[in-house]
Amino acid sequence: GLEWGEGVALVHPDGGYLAKMGVGFRGEDLREDLPEQAAGKVLSGGTGVTSVGGDIVAYAPVLLFPKSGRKEAGYWVLVERWPEGVVFASAREYRRTFLFLGFGAGALALALSLLLSRRLTGPLMALREGALKLGRGELDHRLSVRTGDEIEDVAEAFNQMAEQLQGLYHNLEEKVRKKTEELEEAYRELVRAEKMAALGTLAAGIAHEINNPLDGIQGCIARIRKHPDDPERTLTYLDLVEEGLERIGRVVGQLLDLSRSRELSLSPTDLNRVLEDTLALADYQLRKGKVKVVRKLDPELPRVLGDGHYLGQVFLNLFLNALAAMPDGGTLTVRTFTRDGWACAEVRDTGVGISEEDIGRIFDPFFSKRPSGEGTGLGLSVSYAIIKEHGGKVEVESAPGRGATFRVLLRTVR
Repeated sequence: GLEWGEGVALVHPDGGYLAKMGVGFRGEDLREDLPEQAAGKVLSGGTGVTSVGGDIVAYAPVLLFPKSGRKEAGYWVLVERWPEGVVFASAREYRRTFLFLGFGAGALALALSLLLSRRLTGPLMALREGALKLGRGELDHRLSVRTGDEIEDVAEAFNQMAEQLQGLYHNLEEKVRKKTEELEEAYRELVRAEKMAALGTLAAGIAHEINNPLDGIQGCIARIRKHPDDPERTLTYLDLVEEGLERIGRVVGQLLDLSRSRELSLSPTDLNRVLEDTLALADYQLRKGKVKVVRKLDPELPRVLGDGHYLGQVFLNLFLNALAAMPDGGTLTVRTFTRDGWACAEVRDTGVGISEEDIGRIFDPFFSKRPSGEGTGLGLSVSYAIIKEHGGKVEVESAPGRGATFRVLLRTVR
């Protein structure tokens, strides 16, 4: 059996025994079996050998988290106590025994530390991963932690929070969808309102464009009735009637196309043709306002990816704004050209110009410098939004008394 002084113990840093074997450790605490000075050395966390009352005491720390390599993370102390006679008489046997016991104790300590580490860090890592997934928007992620302690309570609270967040997200998503639909409908209403305001401005001109050919048609019919037996003259008058009707049809068609409400549809579009058709609509108002129109349209201009219906509304707004800026008449120059892969339509007037302060606000909804009751203040705002929907850009250059230049840039189609 073991003699006095022999034994092996696994000691907590506070001196309490975690496990012990042999008669060398009979007390409940290391300090009961070793002198205070020797016990202090053993519990210091160092490695060493000391002599106590004819016995050899060897000690070494066993890290609870070996991968960290830091004693601050936690350690125990392995202690062996043997009589000096046994040590020096059988050093080789002692060494083998010491190594065996040391490896065994070390393996036991490592297994215990790994078990504790997994038990403690596993649920914590699951909590961390769950929080990261929640932060990435994976609101349906839930934790499954069954530890029977406070960590399980935290995991359950986490799951409740995730469920509440998921519900709030769905509610918010639905509210955003509804508000988006309301805003889109409000925007469409603004576009329609501005379109109707522009048509109201054109009403007199449209009536003039229809009345002129109607007067001619009535005159031709009167002459046919007066000379019913002259087939040659009748055919000439019928040709004039047909020409007048075609002119009315074009005007009505342009008016219907401009007033019709429909979704934006992008396709290859002849920008020069859009400008010509829009100028034809505004021709009466421009002539009545003593505005001379100068066309500088590039015949080689490539087609643009656009919607002629909505682009016509943009240019009509620009033409009517230019007309309002030239109350005493002036010159409206409409030019097309290409620049850095863009098709550009430039509308330049010789009107009163725009101050530097107002240039930054002209595209704001309801901003207008006209007298109350003239214009809606939506024309440029709606035009800007339409061009943005085309993936294009709008540039403005102006100064008080020097007129204004609006430049619309659109993507070309190859």
